[in-house]
Amino acid sequence: MESKGKCGFVYTVETLDKDGNLLERERVHNVMPVEVLNYIVSAAFKQGPQFGQWYAGLYQGSYTPTGQEEMATFPSMAQEFTGYDGASRPAVVFGPVANGRVDNMASPIELTFTQDVEVRGGFVTNGSGKGSTSGLCASVVRFSSPKRPGVGGVLRIYIAQEFYS
Repeated sequence: MESKGKCGFVYTVETLDKDGNLLERERVHNVMPVEVLNYIVSAAFKQGPQFGQWYAGLYQGSYTPTGQEEMATFPSMAQEFTGYDGASRPAVVFGPVANGRVDNMASPIELTFTQDVEVRGGFVTNGSGKGSTSGLCASVVRFSSPKRPGVGGVLRIYIAQEFYS
């Protein structure tokens, strides 16, 4: 009998207006594309390459994750949103690994919007450049509702990756 453990990212997304007022808080599960599942198995069991730095991004298109995402095409298909402060995608600063889990709870990502646009989802990659099509697509999530913090507003993102049975 074949039995598989499960793994995935859980995103907790907080939308704050320009005055810091919490507008909404949502917790949503991701899709882990096949290319990152292969990466995990290769790195853990075949001495494959390992990447220590990961970055978060947002998308604004009406895109539904399929599990077949690759960074070569994902930013254009999902319409990556880049209208936030900073020259690159923000680094995800993961804390210590414990009990099959790693997260950024101590260092959440905070994206200050420079445009009044709705975003519909997020992703994790090892490519840092806004709009970059290089690297691995480790996670894609579609929010249950669009997020619109407005100019000067903040999207705060907590990301946890865990294995469970």
